[in-house]
Amino acid sequence: MMVIGLTGRARTGKDTVAEHIAEKYGFAKFTFSDMLAESLKKMGRPVTKEEMYKLSDEWIKEFGKDVMPKKLFELIGEKEKVVISGFRSLNDIQFAKKKAERFILIFLDAPAEARAERDANLLGIDFETSLKRVKDRDKHDNKSYGLEKVIKKADAVVDSSCPIPEMFAKVDKIVDEFMK
Repeated sequence: MMVIGLTGRARTGKDTVAEHIAEKYGFAKFTFSDMLAESLKKMGRPVTKEEMYKLSDEWIKEFGKDVMPKKLFELIGEKEKVVISGFRSLNDIQFAKKKAERFILIFLDAPAEARAERDANLLGIDFETSLKRVKDRDKHDNKSYGLEKVIKKADAVVDSSCPIPEMFAKVDKIVDEFMK
């Protein structure tokens, strides 16, 4: 199995890049967020980032720190080429590396202000509120999951604050090299 993992702080374009890789290269796309959202729906709970964080924390307490990647790889099954958006912990990476014959982790990076602007536009809220939301999520992801440690493990870094076609061109160079 060939796995491309995407990591990054909130609103760096991980899902957008995952969709691009899936469409252009024929990879199956999976996200940790989609898996959590599906579970929340089945439980009759609201599908919000806050609820996803709660559910993730509940699962980790109940089933251990490998629960998230285990559940995701159960969904993945025997697929040969997979792109996964949302790596947040070192456990996620270690588990994926064990499952994959080939693995690469790409870190998508953008300043908080650029990410807050995306968030504000997407949600129709003011910039200052959005900037606080983005920074709060950054703190949570680092404190709860160790995101900063994950970022340091990345095999490649892409500045995702640029226009989307430029970002895709950068990602394509990395993926083309990885697939050789």
